[in-house]
Amino acid sequence: LVVACGPKGVTIHPGGYKLSAAVIKKDDGRLVEMIETVRSARRRREPATSQSPSIRFLVEPGGYGLYWTARGQVELAGLGWPITWQASEPRTFTIFGSERW
Repeated sequence: LVVACGPKGVTIHPGGYKLSAAVIKKDDGRLVEMIETVRSARRRREPATSQSPSIRFLVEPGGYGLYWTARGQVELAGLGWPITWQASEPRTFTIFGSERW
């Protein structure tokens, strides 16, 4: 599963399900619920797929704050799935804030 984090919200793939930044920040469990729903639907459609799914967060420009919020919710839910991340452009994350060397 891919969770694309942008400045206005997240999009869960496959399916293209969207949740706004306000919903994610509310932390009412909807993100984890939606991820579980997408996984269940995929398992029904493709029973031969991996029984232990993984989540890849795609961090789009301006989405790193929402990424940390969403990732925290997924990790605290205790799903136990492997989690990776990928930045959509090289300067999405900075180590020292806005400082330049």
